[in-house]
Amino acid sequence: MMSQIHSANILTSTKREGKYEKSIIEKLKLFFEDQDYDVIPHARFNVAWGSMLSDLDLLLIKDNILTLVEVKSSRDNIQRVKKQFQSIQDYVDYYYVATDFFPKKIPIRNAGWILVNDSVEIKHNAKKLERSPTLESVLSLKKQSLHFLLGLSEYEAKQFSKYELACKVRAKTKNHHLKNNLKAIVTCSSKF
Repeated sequence: MMSQIHSANILTSTKREGKYEKSIIEKLKLFFEDQDYDVIPHARFNVAWGSMLSDLDLLLIKDNILTLVEVKSSRDNIQRVKKQFQSIQDYVDYYYVATDFFPKKIPIRNAGWILVNDSVEIKHNAKKLERSPTLESVLSLKKQSLHFLLGLSEYEAKQFSKYELACKVRAKTKNHHLKNNLKAIVTCSSKF
């Protein structure tokens, strides 16, 4: 069973807050707090490397479901969300792109879209992300997390490379449980 995700455990981003995103994030924060979400602006996932993977504009928690909102102002390149989405989809349940403009197209099929101007309006609901976590996503975890997932001591884990441990985790863990384990680890909601 997955650990309960608590907003107090979420790490703070090391990324500098974008001046064009600030007002959008503030409006989104109020909007989702009114809907009883725990809202964490400028969050960071607990992973081994990669700021694209770890620095998040807005993380929402409700009923142990993680929703990520990536904010793109009219001054940003919306096409960059494709790469971030590919890296992060195994750690969240839903993914939204929030803009302060009408993009020609949201470049991700399963992502939702939120328009933020004078008000906040969900224009397109996100679809639940249910694919099996990739080996790359498992490899993004710290080695200590991998040997804990396998129930190995640090001494026992030393005989395996990080790659070997990640392969064993994927082979041993059912898809649904693996995603829940990944969510618990990246949100610091487990002892992993």
